[in-house]
Amino acid sequence: MRAVRSAGPFDSTLRSAIHAFKYGDRPDAASPLASLLLAPVTRLIAGSPVATSWTLVPVPLHPNRIATRGYDQASLLALHLARAVDLPIDAKLHRVRETAAQVGLGRRARLANMSGAFQFQGLPITGTVILVDDVMTTGATLDQAARACLAAGCTDVCAVTLAREP
Repeated sequence: MRAVRSAGPFDSTLRSAIHAFKYGDRPDAASPLASLLLAPVTRLIAGSPVATSWTLVPVPLHPNRIATRGYDQASLLALHLARAVDLPIDAKLHRVRETAAQVGLGRRARLANMSGAFQFQGLPITGTVILVDDVMTTGATLDQAARACLAAGCTDVCAVTLAREP
């Protein structure tokens, strides 16, 4: 993965908003939270060494987790972000293995937990894939998602997140 840009640190204010969005049955928070991703996406595109096409790809939850939660937060963020920046969104990345919750796991355990969890289905995306997720802690989830995209033939992968652990 070439670059990751985040809206801010995973501090108390952003942490509370993200937790309400993910665990508080607040899909309505997607639009205001997605607006926080405008600056990171703009920085990512402006900092690109070459002109390219860009496609947003949400980092998906497993279908069982979507059924429990009622929505996939990364997909909602990507949908609102795509509208705001006029970029296409493509949901070719799938979580093919259910994983344990990452909360409380260290880096090594997170990497093992996410190994093989994603599969990119369909034709590769030309241009740059921008993975969209809520939080980057150790980078294990984004790393495995990017690996799945690259293994499928995508040539360039970056990511944006709402928050990043320092």
